[in-house]
Parts: sequence; C-alpha cells; structure tokens
Amino acid sequence: MQETNLIYLNGGQGKRMWPLTLESPLDILSKSLLRVMGITIAEGQIFQHADAGIKRMHVISQFKENRMQLSDRLNQTQSDIYGLEQITWTHSSRDLINKGSGDAVLSALEDQQKMHGYAIIIPNDNLFDYDISDAVKTHVESGAIATVLSYNLDPNKELPDFRDYGVLKRDENNRIIELGEKPNSLEDLLKVLDTEQIPDTIPISGGAYIISIDALREIKEQKWIEEGRRKKFDFAGELLAGLIERGHKVMSYDVSNWADLGSLSLFTDTVNRTIAGEFPYHKKMLELGPYENKGNNVWIHKETLYDMMIDGKNLAQRMSSNQADRIEIGPNVFIGRNTYIHPGANISYSNIDKDSEVGSNTTIINSYVSPATLVGEKVLLENTITANAASIGPYSKISGSVIGARVNVPTETTLTDMTIWPAYVFSGEGMTYSGQNGTGLLFPDAKMLYAQAHLPAEV
Repeated sequence: MQETNLIYLNGGQGKRMWPLTLESPLDILSKSLLRVMGITIAEGQIFQHADAGIKRMHVISQFKENRMQLSDRLNQTQSDIYGLEQITWTHSSRDLINKGSGDAVLSALEDQQKMHGYAIIIPNDNLFDYDISDAVKTHVESGAIATVLSYNLDPNKELPDFRDYGVLKRDENNRIIELGEKPNSLEDLLKVLDTEQIPDTIPISGGAYIISIDALREIKEQKWIEEGRRKKFDFAGELLAGLIERGHKVMSYDVSNWADLGSLSLFTDTVNRTIAGEFPYHKKMLELGPYENKGNNVWIHKETLYDMMIDGKNLAQRMSSNQADRIEIGPNVFIGRNTYIHPGANISYSNIDKDSEVGSNTTIINSYVSPATLVGEKVLLENTITANAASIGPYSKISGSVIGARVNVPTETTLTDMTIWPAYVFSGEGMTYSGQNGTGLLFPDAKMLYAQAHLPAEV
C-alpha cells in the first residue's frame, strides 16, 4: 500500500448522545471512548487501520475532554501496542483557533511537515467495513485530490435516515458532481439526485475521506481557501464543496458497510448490528482476546463465563443447565469481564459491559448496559440504554429509556420513553413515569446538583 497515514477527528461534545456521554451534568465522556462489544470506538478504528498496514496516526482533538481522555487511554508512549509506529497530536492551541474540520485538517498538514503521501480521515462516531488497501489504491489511481468514503442507503429500509446525511450526486465513474446538503424532504432528495423517482440506492457521505496530502498542500494558499479559513471552514461543506466547484477531481468509494454511532436513536441499533457480525473487525479483535464465542453471536469474557461463581456455579454451567436456575443468553449478546449474571436471567440482543451485575429472573432485551451497572432482580429492561454505574432497583420495568450515569432507579419503578439525566434523584419507590417517543425528561434541580457536588443546598 502507498504511504498512508491515519488522521483521526476526535471532536465534538456528543450532544446528540447526551446523557449517555455525560459522567455528570458538567463532565463529558469523549464519544471516542464509548464501548462497542467492550472495545472503545477509537481503539477499534485504530486496530482496523493498523492491521491494513498503516503505521502513523495524527489526532485532531477539539475540547479538553476529547484530548485528555483519549491521550490517557492511548498512552502516547506506547503507540506500538496498537500496531502503530507513531501517534502525533495537533497542539492544544489549535483547538482554540481552528474554524472547523476543514481548517483543522489543513492546520495539521501545515504542522506535520513530515507527513506525505496519502491520509485516511476518520471521525470518532462511525464504523466502517471496507477494503482499506483497495480504497487507497483506487484513490491513487484515480488521480483525485480527495475521495469520499460513501455508503449506499437502501431506501426500502433506511429512507428516513437520508435526512441526517450529505447526499452525493456523482457520474458513472463515481466522480462527485455535487456534494449535497442534508435534504429536509423527499422533494429535496430527488432534486439533489436529479431524478423524479426514488432510486434503488441513495449514495451518502460516510463522513470519512482519503486525501492526497501534497496536492492539498499545494493549493491551500489559494485565495478562496485562505478567506474561507477566516470563518467557518468544514471539511465537506466548505473544502470539498469548493474543490468540486473549481473542477478538482473528488471521487467516491463505496464501503461495504457503515453505521453511525453519533446519536442515541442510532446507537443501540449500531451496537446490535456489530454484535450480529456486520463489522468483522470487532469479531477479529475479540478472537485475539479473552472472549469465548458461544455461538448464535454470543460473546462472553472468559472470566465472566468461568470464574464468576454464584452459589457454587458459574455462568457456563447455568447456561447448559436444565434446572430452574438456567440462564438464557442469546441471540446477539456481548457480556464483558467481571460481570455477575444471576440464575434465571434472560438476555438477548444486548451489550452488557464489564463490572456489571444482572439480578435473578431479570429479562434484558435490545439494550445497552454500560460498565459498572447494577440491574436488580426481576427487572424488565427493554430498548433501553444505561450510562456508567447506573443502578436499577428490583421489580422495575424500563422501556425505551436512557438512564444517566450513577442514577439510582428505585425498586418497582416503571419508566416508559424517559430520559434521566445524571444527578437526578427519584422521590421514592413504586413510581410510574411515561413520556412520548422518548420525550419524557427528568432533569436534576438545583438541590440535586448541589448534593452531587457535596455542597450544602443553601450555597
């Protein structure tokens, strides 16, 4: 493969993911450190590209939490454990002056003069399955200054999603003619695609790109770029659109599969697609680690499977039992390390992360359970997301809801389509709360916030 670098865009505050990415009302967890099958988004993306032969990565971070949390996780002095030879970082001063992702990438090319050849630019909230070597080869042979990693939405399955993504208008050779804005309606979509009927597939931008580094450096001082960088200058909306408008060749390369992790409405679906095997690199990473594939897309950490004893039996024994203490796991389940699953539990289509506990006779369906979550006995947890260290009391029924970090849901609570922010304190047991289509919101008042900060209420 030609000399290729990885540029990692680790920006944004993950507002579409709140409260999952909130450790408290004021402390944000970087999206790149959200875990999918026990693997942080960032580390999965790094391993995937390093396995294809990429040895150098440059990180562009925005906001303190993104920079510090990811750098602590990757540990800059040990880049070799990720299969890389070098990890470099844009200086923190750039965070304050960059005017968007396009400006940030051009700044990185200015600062990293030893970076040559080509670069794959990957955002921190998407998963991709594609032939990396072939994508770079196709880009190089096309002579393009940039290539958009694109994905073809199936309008029969995914038509509502087109409103969230930039639609591509391209010729028969996959050269992009127009980088459309996110269409607000079906009429706008048909206009961008210059057609009167919904096509078999809708090509969209996956938010990732391949660039020719030296070619971009040669033109970055052109007047339209210099002027654009003084105000908002995003990579797609300003830089790529400007290149296309001025006749530069910008191509698209269709990836095999793609998923968005950047919003709560899509997150659980993407995690479940990953557990189902749609993104093979996660499976490859688990096979290299201490996980066992129990069939039916069930992956369990061996420590949880064999070492976490309850009343003298481990999880593996109870999964094969014909007694009343049998535990049903699957299909499509991931369970992380150091996790207790009590007798009679039934888990399907769910991600249960490390250091958690699931009570006896509890049912979990189509849910995402973050690390250190405690789910009591005889709970029904369905279509729900819990953030780090949440707890759900016995006999509760939770559906279509998001439970914030460290929130304690009391015994026999019923939540339907609710979002509970960190620091919220319920008034008592046995209460029922219901929203409509996820619109119900429980937000902490001043007294609750003071209590979490260990301040007296009168302050």
